Amino acid sequence: MPNDNAIIDGKYYKVYADIDGKDSNFNDAELDQFIDQASTLMEQYCRRKFISASAIELFDGDGTNKHFVRQKRITTLTSLSYWDGTAFVAITAPTYVFDSVQDTGEMYFTDGSVFWKISTPNGWKVVYIYGWAQGDMPEDLREACCEIVKWLYMRRKKAGIASETLGAKNVTYVKRTMPAKDILNGYARKIYG
Repeated sequence: MPNDNAIIDGKYYKVYADIDGKDSNFNDAELDQFIDQASTLMEQYCRRKFISASAIELFDGDGTNKHFVRQKRITTLTSLSYWDGTAFVAITAPTYVFDSVQDTGEMYFTDGSVFWKISTPNGWKVVYIYGWAQGDMPEDLREACCEIVKWLYMRRKKAGIASETLGAKNVTYVKRTMPAKDILNGYARKIYG
């Protein structure tokens, strides 16, 4: 069984790769390892998590009415509070919202308030839920995971082999980089500064 961060499961990959369940040479435990590796590679490449989880972030106010959280695709904005010198004080929920259409990770005030600068570093705290349930994952992310699983499997079989003779033919292997970057670039968290 794949780890909790798995983008797909073995059943999904078998349908994608048209693998018959009766194939005696097929190793489900090995497939689960490749799915885990592919999911982790995707998270590392995109610098974000995809499977739904909760997050707590502390940040500094900058005098604007907007803030972008670290994990995109906010599904629930649980709470927003600021440090008053002794404790975090909650902000009333109807005054702030998040961008649920563009999945930018943007939250903002709707009443003209701003994230003012607080003398204490990390004076603002947001608690939210982000990501997708495995069954609700966008199809292009699932496809990217399948392509990376296939790539990992093929790489394993050719590890350390630059070329080999297959029958009367000599085959030279080209080193390839991770596939599906064109898909993943749309989900990658941008680093500024």
